[in-house]
Amino acid sequence: MSRRVTSLSITVLCLAISFAAVSAAPQQKVQLARKAKVGDVSRTVTEATMSANVNGNAMSMGIKEVEKATVTAVASDGAITMTAQAESSEMSMMGQTMAGPPQDPSTLVIRPDNSLVSHSRNDPSKMDARMSAATHVLFSDKPVGAGDAWTREIKADAGPGVAANGDYKLVAFEKVGTVDTAKITFTFHEQGAEGIIVSGTIWVETANGEEVKAEYEVKNLPLSPGVSGTATVKSSRMAAG
Repeated sequence: MSRRVTSLSITVLCLAISFAAVSAAPQQKVQLARKAKVGDVSRTVTEATMSANVNGNAMSMGIKEVEKATVTAVASDGAITMTAQAESSEMSMMGQTMAGPPQDPSTLVIRPDNSLVSHSRNDPSKMDARMSAATHVLFSDKPVGAGDAWTREIKADAGPGVAANGDYKLVAFEKVGTVDTAKITFTFHEQGAEGIIVSGTIWVETANGEEVKAEYEVKNLPLSPGVSGTATVKSSRMAAG
């Protein structure tokens, strides 16, 4: 019996030492930042399903789009200018599929923390700018690791033109294919009763802060004057080639 007790004691001691070593090991932390060089090209495929109630009638629509983004300038402070153009777009409604409406190219400027400086398609509602801010992670100004959370505030006079708050949490470091990513959950909410609310998960490449894939839900999405809806969205970066 004494030999069993001794063996058990040694095992417990070894486990205790192992747990202590793991606890003492430094936690991985990264400073997330958007980095790019002139000429970088990426393509993103986005699929969305939108629903709304119009005069008591439930309506739904599906959208699938492939967008190409090209970096055209990188400023000394790290701000990135890029042009974006839909290469293909289709819509589905009531069982019918059709080509999406033509869109002009847009130019946007973002800071290294992924916040929006400007968006060229500034319609009166600034919808493109608002959605850009609402559906991308605004990075912390400090290195972050698994379990770390942070909050970002957007002033009303910033690029999107609407005051908002974003809450973010890095839940894990994961591989997406062969890419090292930070998996980040988030909730973004514009101020006001009719403000856009977005919640979901985004995976960003740890090396350059670029979005690899995203899954989120949008509420209070303005579809037309007096009509708002809900959208579920999935997007992923296409492999180069």
